Amino acid sequence: MKFTKYAFFTMILAFVACSSVDSAPKKKNLLWKVESGGNVVYLLGSIHIADESLYPLDTVIIESFEECEYLVLELDPSAHSAFDIYKYMSYEGDTLLKNMITADQYAKIKEYMDKHNVPEMAFGSFKPWAAVMTLQSLEMLSSGFSQHEGIDLHFLERAKSSGKMVKELESLEFQMSMMNKLNDYTGEYLDYTLAELDDTKKYVDELLDAWKQGDSDKIYNISQEGNQHEGFDEVMEDLNYSRNVTMTQKVEEYIATGEKHFIVVGSLHLLGERGIVQLLESKNIYKIKQL
Repeated sequence: MKFTKYAFFTMILAFVACSSVDSAPKKKNLLWKVESGGNVVYLLGSIHIADESLYPLDTVIIESFEECEYLVLELDPSAHSAFDIYKYMSYEGDTLLKNMITADQYAKIKEYMDKHNVPEMAFGSFKPWAAVMTLQSLEMLSSGFSQHEGIDLHFLERAKSSGKMVKELESLEFQMSMMNKLNDYTGEYLDYTLAELDDTKKYVDELLDAWKQGDSDKIYNISQEGNQHEGFDEVMEDLNYSRNVTMTQKVEEYIATGEKHFIVVGSLHLLGERGIVQLLESKNIYKIKQL
């Protein structure tokens, strides 16, 4: 698992042609329909950063979106300025990144920043999680990936062009406070994450391939890479499991309104025994179907 995988990237489509006589079963998407007493919401697992190979999306995804009145995202990026986010990424006062991590860690970060022509004055006051997130983003961008090709922004643009209302599952303040918890993991876990920067393209390629195939098991297994490292369980608890509980509560509130919501969250939030789908299943009051 990567140091900041779930915040902005933290994570598909399969179409099988069918004949009229004998056909292979259609692969499923990372899309679930949740029903209760005639009320419906859809849950779509997102890849936050991608490329054009992800499109066009399966018609069942588009049709499910079009029948809904609301789009729900973890966070609506159009509602927050770059300055709003930047102020959470940097230390206040004279505190510098190089004084908060080891010399070797800082040298590694500077090496990658130099590679992408980012001057030290631009990242010198960053918090550790912000520096790593920036490097991961730069590595992805230089490999041809873009947030604009990600599922979140794709549906945000569709919602705005069709006049759908957009809701947020979480607040910017909450997400940034969550990211700040990562400053506690600047030992072995940060070393491991920095060592994996060269594998960023390979990681995203694997994730995109799994999404396109609707392979939820592979996506979950990718997320467990590095689970032997110090801090893994704590990071998973902070960035994934605890959030799944509160997200599930919000999903139930949307169901109760009787209005159709199309909910887009990072794919991992939906998967596993402590994922949103299983948390809803365990209540035994919802009809849930993967589409």
